[in-house]
Amino acid sequence: MAVSYIYKISNSDTCSNSTGYSAERSTSINITDDISLFSKGPVYVCVIGINAQKARSSPVKSVWTKGPLALNFSQVFSEVSENGSTVSVDINLDYPAHEDLVINLKSGGQAVAGSNYQSLPSKITIPKGSTTYRLSVTPLNDSVTQSELNLNISLSDSATSANVVAGEASQFKLWLMDVGASNK
Repeated sequence: MAVSYIYKISNSDTCSNSTGYSAERSTSINITDDISLFSKGPVYVCVIGINAQKARSSPVKSVWTKGPLALNFSQVFSEVSENGSTVSVDINLDYPAHEDLVINLKSGGQAVAGSNYQSLPSKITIPKGSTTYRLSVTPLNDSVTQSELNLNISLSDSATSANVVAGEASQFKLWLMDVGASNK
């Protein structure tokens, strides 16, 4: 059983046994450091317990996120002809995710999945350590002559973290332009 501990707080998730730790403290003393000087994002506390014989445990790591992660599209508007190539748009986080983040996507508008564009996933995953997910939209050339159709994609909440919020650019509008009846 630990009778004392050492700790360090940082933006790095590395908890080696070597450098950067505090002086030894009694287990009756809480960690109350001010984290206001740490940058926005994940903040890690690494603790090593020390028993009465001065043997050290392996480091134990805990993480919390300072400030919410904001989700934003890299652009908010694009257009493509229905016989055009795939359109890609990045979904970005302010800083790297400290866990895999599952993000809910909502799509709507006049364009119909399966007729005007290939269906999109309802959820995407931004892997731990990443800041970007590339979403691809592939238009489909149908045989119906129509005016341009819009596809609206919005970033909803995270299915895995309450500390994720939709940013200012959380909606993307894609205009699908009809190529005309003569080209069908």
